Amino acid sequence: MTIYVKIKHFLFWYGQYKLCGKSCCDEFWVYADREQQTELAYFEVNTNGELEYWISPEGADELDDPEWLAELQDFYYSNEQIHYMFLYPKNEYEFSFSNLLVPKNDKGLYPNYIDVWTKRAEGWDIESISECAKELVKTFLRIDADNVEILEIPTYEETKKLFLEDCADGAEF
Repeated sequence: MTIYVKIKHFLFWYGQYKLCGKSCCDEFWVYADREQQTELAYFEVNTNGELEYWISPEGADELDDPEWLAELQDFYYSNEQIHYMFLYPKNEYEFSFSNLLVPKNDKGLYPNYIDVWTKRAEGWDIESISECAKELVKTFLRIDADNVEILEIPTYEETKKLFLEDCADGAEF
């Protein structure tokens, strides 16, 4: 089966085209179809590089959630290689994925996305995102994807133009 992945942020493409270092934190949707009519899941994937930032004094100072930081530190210093956090909607009117093989929260709601922490990668590229997506759909949807098609790949020229605009606006990568 082919799954279709749409990457949310241009920062991924900046790294893919070697305009800066590889992205350490990305979000992506997984679809059952190229037309994006059947959304299967939404994931945020964080590499070891991103985790290192959040446990640093600078990163920890930015956080306002001591429980999240403690959970992150516990994982980072453990022997585990991957950790999942389920993020749930605030109420029944917000979208959630009832197709995921995960527990409901105390309100009886399924998550609207899964935050993934992994020590298996330092940065994301097409190959690692594809392998990650295959593993996640197998784990949470029992789908054995033999192929991943990345949707809406921007051209190098388009990506470079946006990168230069972001740099001109003071963004740091």
